[in-house]
Amino acid sequence: MTQAGVIEQPGDAPDRLDGLASLPGRERVLLADPCHFAVTRQDNPHTTDEAGHLHDVDAKRARDQWRQLKATYESLGFATTVVEPEPGLPDLVFCRSTAFPYPDPTDGEASFIPGWMR
Repeated sequence: MTQAGVIEQPGDAPDRLDGLASLPGRERVLLADPCHFAVTRQDNPHTTDEAGHLHDVDAKRARDQWRQLKATYESLGFATTVVEPEPGLPDLVFCRSTAFPYPDPTDGEASFIPGWMR
């Protein structure tokens, strides 16, 4: 482990984590309303069935699960902020693109959140 606390090799990892500095807690969660969520392209193996066909989304179930997730965050004391969705951005509910520090400028989801935050 370096002086800055960076683990560069697996053997450098401490046996216990309680001696490491903790990150500051988070009090807010940013969520995107899933009303436009859809599987529109094959992004990963989870988007298709064995034959390679795109999965259908059960919109009611997805909405219910999202509401439960939001309620769970709130019951744990987190403030939630909901981003109103943008038509044509079906993946906006996922943080993978919007949280990446160097987003693909051609990806609508990746540019939507930073623009919304301005």
